[in-house]
Formats: sequence, C-alpha cells, structure tokens
Amino acid sequence: MRHYRGMASPHTLSPAAVAEALRLTDAHTALLAELDAVGPRPAPLAPLGERRSRELLRAYGAGEQDAEEVAATEPDPERSPELWWLLDRCVHRTELDVGRFDAPYRAWPQLPETLGAAGRCFYAHVFTHASARVRAWHRERGVTERESLAILADLGRHLGVHRTAFGTVGLNAQSWLSLHLGGMIYEFGRLQFNMMTIAPGSSPGHWYDGERLSGLGPGFQAGDAALGVHIPPTGPLTPEAVEDSFARAREFFATRFPEPTRRLAVCTSWLLDDQLARYLDAGSNIVRFQRRFEAVPGGTEDESDFFWFVFRKHEPHLCQLPQDTALQRAIVAHLREGGRWRVRTGWTRL
Repeated sequence: MRHYRGMASPHTLSPAAVAEALRLTDAHTALLAELDAVGPRPAPLAPLGERRSRELLRAYGAGEQDAEEVAATEPDPERSPELWWLLDRCVHRTELDVGRFDAPYRAWPQLPETLGAAGRCFYAHVFTHASARVRAWHRERGVTERESLAILADLGRHLGVHRTAFGTVGLNAQSWLSLHLGGMIYEFGRLQFNMMTIAPGSSPGHWYDGERLSGLGPGFQAGDAALGVHIPPTGPLTPEAVEDSFARAREFFATRFPEPTRRLAVCTSWLLDDQLARYLDAGSNIVRFQRRFEAVPGGTEDESDFFWFVFRKHEPHLCQLPQDTALQRAIVAHLREGGRWRVRTGWTRL
C-alpha cells in the first residue's frame, strides 16, 4: 500500500490536506465537505488488522483471494493518515445512518486510480468497520444472525463482480451497499427487498401523477411506505423462487418492521422493459417476472444497466458482446435495429 506523510496525524488534518495528499478531484468535493461536517467518530476508530479483516470479509461472502487482497490494503493511521481520515469519517457517517428510514442515498465517488488497490478497496474497509453497528441494530430489531449475514454477504458478491468485470480486486458498489449498512435492505432467497417511500418524480423510477395518482388511493401516494424489489445475480429467476422470496419478505417485514404499513412492492429495473417480450419466449423466467408487476407508464431510455448487468461492461461496442444466451442476443439485436432499451417501474400489492 502506498505510504503518505509519516508525521501527519489524522486528527489534525484538514480536508484540503487530505485532498492534496490523495489527489482528489472536484468529483470528491461534496464528499469531503460532508465528511468534514460529520467529523470523526466519538470513539476513535481502531484498525481491524489483516486477520480480523479477513474473517469479516469471508463472513460477508468474499472469496478467499478477495478476502486476502482486500485485508492487505486496510489503511493505517500512522502510515496513511489521510486515507485514515477518510475511513474514520465515512464509518462515522455510515453509523449515523443506521436505522434512519429517511437517510439519503450516499452517492460516494470512487477514489483516484493513482491510489491503486488501496483506493479500489477503500469502501470495502468502510463496510467491514461499520458493519458492527448495523449488526447490533439487527439484533435489537429481532433480525436473526442468519438473516443479517445473508444480506451483508452482498459485499462479497460485489467484490466478485468487480474481479469478473475488471480482473482486479476492488469494489465499485459502495453507494448501493449503503442500504445494507443502514439496515434498510434484506435478502430472502432469490430477491432482495428494501424499505422505501413512494417519491413521485424521483430518478430513476417513474410514477403516477395528477388525477390518476389521486384515484389509486393509499399506498401509492407521496410519502407512503413500500418495499423496493431487487434482483441480485444469484441464479434462475423462476416463478417458484420469486414467490418464495415474496412470501418470506411479507412475513419478515410484518414481524420485524410492522410500522408503517406497506401495501406495495415496487421494482425499477431494466428487467421490466416490456420490449424484452418481443425477443424472449413467453414462458421465460424474465417475461413471467414482468407479469407479476403492473407497469407504470413511461421509462428511462438507458442501455447502461443492460450492458453492466448482462455483460459486465460499460459502453461496449456491440461487436464485442457475446451472443451465448437468448437475453444477450435480444439486447444486441434490438440495438442493431435502431431500438433503445428502457428502465421501467412496476408495482404489485403485498
């Protein structure tokens, strides 16, 4: 790991000094301001050490190679005080969000490539250090150890995705994982469900408005509680697996988080683009998954999710994409015909 000014102390550093030492850019200005405002943890953060870091990473689903390589990059408060300044405050910010149903989405940027593996793995260390607080909160709310570890294992899954996509150790899903560290999302078999509120007009989803919205009644209105539905890449999306996930989610939230009342499950995903039905068999798992939801009018034309979730690539040339599955062939064929793919929103009653 790269070493920084050995005589600097994380406790006396300014955001400007941190930015200079780590070569942060304008993309990090908002993050630095946020962390400067939140300040350091009341109880000073202590290094986990490689052994404990490996143990936690393995518990959270990381493969052996990822666990070894991530653990070796843990910042050190003496050798890398600027990185430790960031770590301490990111952990503090994350801990303050635990159990906050109104916590904003933390769109934290990647650190500069000049930091190498230490930068690519930085947010994995935020996760391992902050995980103790959310696990304690899980216990307070009656979430079992098994249920807690099931969702925290998303860390290892996304470390694996990074290695598959880029061939190196790293994590680029830190904003998504803020839901996990806040205690807002849980996994039941094939699907994940997060606690959310209906927010018409918010990106990336679309929602009803005007007379149509007022006629839909409770559950659909701005500020109403709902469950968000997410589809991790964990296997076939069979109707039986989906139904099992919904049944387990209904029971879990009714007993662990019964208030406020949640009437809807809402999914915003590229998988809900009804154009897929033109290319896929009517009995395919994707088409049958779409039928569970009532589609909200409109959508966002954007192929980036299709490229990332199906091919693990950003803005590829079509000729570079594999054509091994019906889904892969459908995505490419539609684009070659001049079409655009869309992210759609749908809902179903709980």
